[in-house]
Amino acid sequence: MRLYGSTEALVPVWNTPGAPAEQRLRTDGSVIKGVELEIRDDSGQNVPAGTVGDIYVRGPQVCLGFFEDRERLAHAFSLDGWFLTGDLGYLDDAGCLTIDGRRKEIIIRGGLNISPREVEDLIAEMDNVRDCVLVGLPDERLGEITCACVVTEVPDTLTLAGICDHLRQTGLATYKLPERMLICQALPRTPSGKIRRHALTDAWAAASVQAEPRTRRLGIWASAQ
Repeated sequence: MRLYGSTEALVPVWNTPGAPAEQRLRTDGSVIKGVELEIRDDSGQNVPAGTVGDIYVRGPQVCLGFFEDRERLAHAFSLDGWFLTGDLGYLDDAGCLTIDGRRKEIIIRGGLNISPREVEDLIAEMDNVRDCVLVGLPDERLGEITCACVVTEVPDTLTLAGICDHLRQTGLATYKLPERMLICQALPRTPSGKIRRHALTDAWAAASVQAEPRTRRLGIWASAQ
């Protein structure tokens, strides 16, 4: 069953065994009793149901602050106890939360924000994709462009054009389509299992170029073990 949590705020929402099947499948759960959760825009105002924004949490399970780090404390906590998680998500009409990504992972292409989570989930639906992450690459004209880093069952059968065709069929906006592809045998992860996105961005320049100039291949990551 899906749930959402963090080191600083523990688990503010979860799905229980008795929750409707659709809720357990499509959302990260409802807010736990005694906890408050709000979705706000860049100006700090609450947004309507279905609108993606910053997740704020307040409750007895939230940490009191950061040890000897006043600057981070001032950025993450309001005077009335609300904690800015750094995660993005939205609430549905029933008050259930769905995570949409991390604020620091947002890719800004030509002034337009792209949430990697949305694109990653759609690429992961493809039969030949075992693992996928979307990262931003520096671009002189647009600031950033997107690169799909994929682990495939049969690498030679997956192409960037094929991925884009699949994404177009889902109705994804054209500006969100990946413009580069990095084929990996494994994705680099931290000891806790999180993907090291910056390592993939750095590795793009060192990867071997394929026949298709927008596609490159990366070897096995020793650090992924």
